[in-house]
Amino acid sequence: MKGKKKLLLIVTLAAVLLMGSLGGVALAQDTEEEEAAAANTLLDRALVIYEENTGVAIDAEALKDALREAQQERRSLALQNYLDRLVEEGSLTQEQAQEYESWIESKPDVPLPGPRGMAPFPGRMGKGHAWGGFCAPTR
Repeated sequence: MKGKKKLLLIVTLAAVLLMGSLGGVALAQDTEEEEAAAANTLLDRALVIYEENTGVAIDAEALKDALREAQQERRSLALQNYLDRLVEEGSLTQEQAQEYESWIESKPDVPLPGPRGMAPFPGRMGKGHAWGGFCAPTR
């Protein structure tokens, strides 16, 4: 009798955890879409206000392209600083750092599937995680 109660408790807890995580994933996806729509609306509104205040219109696509370029420059600088620090610490050689940097730059710029850039991983996540879930991509 105790074994059946224990099994029922485990199954119930697993079902609750599964439903909660599925709801969280759906909520995260909805939130991301709402944030993207709000960001576009905010950008559009900011451009209108800027034009009203200055009399100068700014091309929204040109501004978005400039922001993407600035973001890429910041990422490259951050990566370079990180690799320089690893070389100084002796964790990497200069050649290894250059190889890693060229490997990163050669990767295609493709957004990852799943919520917040996490790729679904259908198999085991490691010891103790027999039913899978989400993990960071290994590329």
